[in-house]
Amino acid sequence: MDLNLNFDIEEQLCCSDCCSKIVIKDTTCEYNPMYPAQCCDGYGVLDVPTVYDIDRVSFNWILPSGAVNTCIETDWTPGRRGRTQLVLSPSGTNGSLAVKVNGNLIGYSMFITDMATTIYSFVSVVNAIGVDTGYRASYDEDNDIITIETLEPTDTENGKPITLEVTGDLAGLFTNNFIDEGTSNTRSLCLNSNDIYGSRDLTPCDGNIEDGVHKVTYIVYNDLNEEIARKTNNVLKMCNLIACMENAKKLQMDGQCGCSKRVIDKRLLEIRLQMEIAETMMAEGKCDCANELVIELGKKCKNICLDCD
Repeated sequence: MDLNLNFDIEEQLCCSDCCSKIVIKDTTCEYNPMYPAQCCDGYGVLDVPTVYDIDRVSFNWILPSGAVNTCIETDWTPGRRGRTQLVLSPSGTNGSLAVKVNGNLIGYSMFITDMATTIYSFVSVVNAIGVDTGYRASYDEDNDIITIETLEPTDTENGKPITLEVTGDLAGLFTNNFIDEGTSNTRSLCLNSNDIYGSRDLTPCDGNIEDGVHKVTYIVYNDLNEEIARKTNNVLKMCNLIACMENAKKLQMDGQCGCSKRVIDKRLLEIRLQMEIAETMMAEGKCDCANELVIELGKKCKNICLDCD
């Protein structure tokens, strides 16, 4: 099964008159043992890679101007939960087991019928009390591995000791005797104009990210530098245009625009209607048309106080 990689792009309005940041949010679904039906083709489903398999990410970026910026590299990867894995001896026939993190109980079970049933009982208990403990568990039947991990990505749990307490003839072994691999990263990455253009001097908008349709390809790699998956999305950015319209209203109110309020209101209304048309074009897959329209609207707004009646 192939990984269905997904992401969204959101404009980041850092102030009323600048648009120098953009947020990329990894929205790929991730297998959750408590709600398995919610994700059938994302991270950790069957043989699909998990976030732990991602060593680095990069972005190929085609700007509205048509310029191509390939391989934007960052040190960010999607946030990872702290975790360890437990393998229980299949030969157990009686007793009980309990797992503690830093001395705090996160799950337990008595031996029930056979080891498979006992493991499922243990995993269910961990997930049932996970809201209070901050941990969840899942069982890989094919490899007889129980994964224990934090509910959310975090690095604050890293290094905490994890212990297995057993009675009877039950036995098991952790891959690590402590929680590891968690990161403080979220599933979102904020890029600024320097990240996208290389430097402020190369931006066409005085440090801001240009308006229009950005074609972004999100690529993830494993630790062997092999590509795991990629996804391309088109996003319509109109932040500078919105800021320009706000500035036009301010100029008109301050008497710094030669046009009357009636003229400015009419021109702003026309631009807003055209912006809605651009959004409709995007929804219909007419990205090139939307891009041309938004670039033209930017020019109109920039000269909105000129050629007044």
